[in-house]
Amino acid sequence: MARRRSRPTGPTEPCERYVRLAPLDVEQEMALALSARAFFSPSNYQKSCQTIGKVPSSRSILPLSGLDFMEFLKATELIENPDRYIYQVRHLLERMTANNILVEVSGADSSYVMMPKSYYALSEISTIRSAGTLWLGKTLGGRFLHRQISPAIVQIAGKNAEGEARAGSGLVFDPHHILTCRHVVSEMQVDQTQSFQGREIAIDAKAIAEHEALDVAVLHVPEPLHAVAGLAFLEPFVTQTVYTFGYPRIPCALPTEDGNSPLVVQRGEVTASAVSMIGTADLFLYSAIARPGNSGGALVSDEGYVVGMATDLTEGQYCDVSPFSPHYAGIPAQVISRAVDEMDLGVQVPYETFD
Repeated sequence: MARRRSRPTGPTEPCERYVRLAPLDVEQEMALALSARAFFSPSNYQKSCQTIGKVPSSRSILPLSGLDFMEFLKATELIENPDRYIYQVRHLLERMTANNILVEVSGADSSYVMMPKSYYALSEISTIRSAGTLWLGKTLGGRFLHRQISPAIVQIAGKNAEGEARAGSGLVFDPHHILTCRHVVSEMQVDQTQSFQGREIAIDAKAIAEHEALDVAVLHVPEPLHAVAGLAFLEPFVTQTVYTFGYPRIPCALPTEDGNSPLVVQRGEVTASAVSMIGTADLFLYSAIARPGNSGGALVSDEGYVVGMATDLTEGQYCDVSPFSPHYAGIPAQVISRAVDEMDLGVQVPYETFD
């Protein structure tokens, strides 16, 4: 008589999932995107084929497939076990295609269902942006921009006439120069020692230059600071997605390791690209909330351009009704560029010329 096979009575352990579902780290995504652009570039066709052991065509430069790129990742060990990240890699290539960094080629090898497309990298980058990676902003998103821009956003501290602590924000646009609003430095006594990028920096009051008419000021720092490579300014346009970067006052929040308030980033969009104001130059409006302390902070587009700087704007009112939801105002990039030129400081804002 056949013996019945006993069934396990205890719980069985689940099998380990092969693919990784968690998103890649920002630095990993950036490294993959840069590698993909180089791998699919026609100028690197021979080199890319050699890396993956593929015989290149002698007659033409053929597109390389997503599967070829997976083989490249294995050969270069850019990430460990790349097959386990195939979802993330495929999604990244799709985003690079959507943002005109890669060109998808129809009719090419599509035998591998998990990575069926082939590509050329045919995009060009302006001279000023080619020095860095901010041109990947729209592909890699807000968390990438946060990682890239944050080191250049500093808090400027001081005291008002009553001796109360006050602070604003600033942008390191050059190793020795910080951009901020004139009202940030004029409405308080700027502390002689500032904590910038984890270092104690001495600030001479004579090193603070203020534009005579516009809400723009520049601080000169004797010791070089970290400026973002490839940082570029560009005029904003309506409905453009923007991120505010700054140090608004957060009640009850403990200071960070460098003694500053936590850096706050918020997304919104440009709601009016040019608004003429009484007694000041044209401003632009945006929907991301700006709080006290945000003034002087950078406004960065989803493409990675600095499109302006946060400034203050009194809440609007209709006659005797209660104040309505405030408009948040910025000084547009082209006004900032002109103001810095007029201040004749021997430094220029890096403005995009598309050369």
